[in-house]
Amino acid sequence: KGEKGTADATNAMSCPGVLGRFRPVISISRNELEDRGIWDLDRLCKPYITPEIVQEHFGYLSEVVTSFFLVMQHGRYYIRQEFTEPSVSSCILSANVTWCGNFLNFINEAGGETTSSEGHSPVQKVKEGFRIILQNVVLLCEHGEDKKDHFHPRFGCLETTSFKALEPWLQESVASLYNDYFFSRQDSIWRSNALRTLTPLLTKSEGMLVCGEDLGLVPSCVSGVMRDLGILGLRIQRMPFSSCEGEFGDTSEYPYLAVASPSCHDMLPLRAWWEEDHNRAQRLWHRDFGEEGEEVVEKCAPRVARALVERHLESPACLCVCPLQDFLGLSSKYNSRPPLEERINDPTTSKHYW
Repeated sequence: KGEKGTADATNAMSCPGVLGRFRPVISISRNELEDRGIWDLDRLCKPYITPEIVQEHFGYLSEVVTSFFLVMQHGRYYIRQEFTEPSVSSCILSANVTWCGNFLNFINEAGGETTSSEGHSPVQKVKEGFRIILQNVVLLCEHGEDKKDHFHPRFGCLETTSFKALEPWLQESVASLYNDYFFSRQDSIWRSNALRTLTPLLTKSEGMLVCGEDLGLVPSCVSGVMRDLGILGLRIQRMPFSSCEGEFGDTSEYPYLAVASPSCHDMLPLRAWWEEDHNRAQRLWHRDFGEEGEEVVEKCAPRVARALVERHLESPACLCVCPLQDFLGLSSKYNSRPPLEERINDPTTSKHYW
C-alpha cells in the first residue's frame, strides 16, 4: 500500500501517489547503487527540470516561474531551497501555501500576464505544473537520519523524461533494479505479510465469499496467496490474465475459482468499449464468433451484447458477475443510450466519477 507522504491527502493538488512507496518493502541500499557505479543520486532523486520542460508545463509563466522558484546549476534547474522544506509538495502544492501573494506581486512587477488564455489563474497553473514536474524523478529517497541510505524506484519511472535522458548504461542498470524491486525482491515479505494479515480476517468472515482483483500489475506471489486462502480471482476478457493468452482471454479456459465479468467499474462498459475500440472489438468477434472478412456492426447491438455475455455465463468460473450496464445492453429499450454515459470510473482522470 502506498504512502502519500507529508502532503495533505484531502487536498486535490497534494503529493501524487506515484511518489509514495509500498509498505512493508525491502528498499535499495546506497551500497547497491554504488556497486553499480551509480554515485550521482541527486540526479536520480531530484526532479529533472530543463528549460524545455519548464516551457512545456508553465507556458506564458515560464520566465517568472524560473526566476521565482528555480535556480540553474550544472546545466539544469533545481527548485530553490526555500521551497523544499519540509518538502516541495507541502511548500508549493498544499492548500495553505504562503508564496501566492509574493508570486502575484512578482508577476505584476515583471509586467507579466495574470491570466492564461484558458482562464487559469497563475497560482493554479503553477501548482498544476509543479505537480507534474515533481513526478519526473527516477528514485525516491527515504527521510530521516536512520533511513537516508535507503531508496525506492518511483513507480513508472522508466517512462519519465528524467530516465530517458540518462546515459544508456545507467538506463540499463536502473531498469534492472526497477524490475527486481517490483517483480522479485518483495515477493517473500509481501507473501508473509499477506498471509499474516488476511488469514485472521478470513477466519472471522464466516459465510462470506471473498474475491480479489488480481489483474494488471500484480506481484508473482499474489496468485499463490489467493489460491492458498481460497480467494476467488477476477477474469476480464479484455485484460488477459497472462501474456500467453494473447490479446484476449479465453472464457472457456477460466479456472473454477474465479469471477468472470465482461467489464468492471474501472474500464469502459461493454457497449462503450465496442464502439470506442471497434477494430479490437472486431478482432474478438472474428476469433470467437464470426468468420474472417465478415463485417461486424459498429454499434454493439443486443445480439452482439448477448453473445458476449453468454460466453461469460458459460465459462467454467464459479461466478459470473456482469455490471448492470452490460445486462441492460441486451435490451433494445436501453441499448440506444449513449454508451459513454454509462462509464462509472476513469482511472486516468482523477476527477471522473459516475
